[in-house]
Amino acid sequence: MPSEVATMAAWLDQHRSGWRPVLATSPTPTAEILLDAAGQRDAIALRFWPGPKYPGWHRSVLLYSPAGEPQGVQNFSVEELAPLFTLAR
Repeated sequence: MPSEVATMAAWLDQHRSGWRPVLATSPTPTAEILLDAAGQRDAIALRFWPGPKYPGWHRSVLLYSPAGEPQGVQNFSVEELAPLFTLAR
């Protein structure tokens, strides 16, 4: 799984800025990636909605803290989300 970790690290590094506060309650995500580091009690989570089921959340990614609190939301293009789609399958 080292390639998956490298893919996720590169994606997060490329998308450090542009995150906005989460001001609305999101629907249940259709995909989730947990970022769990060795020796870390809880995981950071990325939750997203790749399909058109929730139009207002389509192509949005929410970043959650280890405590489960939403930290930010951002919308991405299909191309920018491609690495996440690969990891979530």
